[in-house]
Amino acid sequence: MRYDLREFCTTSTPKNPQLHHLELEARQKMVHKSCSTMKVRCFIWRALMNRIPVANNLLCRGITVQNSLCQLCNNEQESVDHLLVNCSYTKCAMDWIYKWCGIQLHQVLNIGDLIHYAANWGNCPKKRTILTSILYCSICCIWLERNNRLFKNKKVPPTKLADEIITLSYTWCNYRSKYGCGTWASWGCSLFNHSY
Repeated sequence: MRYDLREFCTTSTPKNPQLHHLELEARQKMVHKSCSTMKVRCFIWRALMNRIPVANNLLCRGITVQNSLCQLCNNEQESVDHLLVNCSYTKCAMDWIYKWCGIQLHQVLNIGDLIHYAANWGNCPKKRTILTSILYCSICCIWLERNNRLFKNKKVPPTKLADEIITLSYTWCNYRSKYGCGTWASWGCSLFNHSY
């Protein structure tokens, strides 16, 4: 049996209270407007639904974890919103990404706010798709860094993670987008200050 994410978006009820205020069409738009892979879009959807296996969710399901603190900062309980938005490590890496993109995000409290911002940013659909792809890439790279720390005991500083996000997002946008994204030289410097 084949499953379609669009069908899932229309039939599932969000378990995360932050999504109740979002219209169904807006939720679909938020997840689908990106040049990322289906696997990444499914992960983003699961994060929006609070369905990724962070310590807090595992404890709620009765699964014992050795350490319930965030794997990135070791300061607070690991939840979806903390790990992907509010963690000090995440904020440091994302500040580099926001500066590179030339955007200023005001108080983002949860993953829904971040995705909603990207889905409604600016007037140019091409640039909006690129920004959404960059933020999706950032979220996935943060998740991979968390897993590398937990399972492989490998740690990367936030600036190196930001460099990895820039490189991977260029690959996604250059090879998966119908718009393209220009040259590596133009991508590497001030992202939205040049035309595509």
